[in-house]
Amino acid sequence: MKGVTQTKPHHPSALQSLERAAQLSNDGFTATLVFEYFPLTKIQSVPNDATAFPRAVAPNVLANVAWKHDTPDNLKQGRDAVNELTGILAKGQAELPGIDYTAYGNYSRRFTIDHIGEGQHITADHKAKDPAKDLFGENYPKLQQIKKKYDPEVIFNKWFAITPAA
Repeated sequence: MKGVTQTKPHHPSALQSLERAAQLSNDGFTATLVFEYFPLTKIQSVPNDATAFPRAVAPNVLANVAWKHDTPDNLKQGRDAVNELTGILAKGQAELPGIDYTAYGNYSRRFTIDHIGEGQHITADHKAKDPAKDLFGENYPKLQQIKKKYDPEVIFNKWFAITPAA
């Protein structure tokens, strides 16, 4: 399962991803896309500086795959499929003019969450020197102050670890 934010509908990539999901599906493997469209005005009524995450009015698309037999090959096929499907949609978003692709961290193109055995790690692309700072944007200094007060030893350090303020 993997998601991608859709700031604006991009019909060519939506159609391409749906067609590809149909091609990937067979008797033992099913690829599904869920396009999330519901009113986001209530969520957006909260000021951006009142939350940790910068937000935009942007629904998500969830790519989900299921298979009948639990094998390493099917797991790899599933991961490859969701990455391909969300990649098609993300590429379509990149083609739209004036799109600021700040998104929910797990959906951001800037970060990849790799699952290795029981553990997880995040790989940030070469542009993100500090993934947490990049993700939280203008809210990062406030979060650093909170981190300094409540977790100065950085006990909570998974995913997008925040460096406490000096």
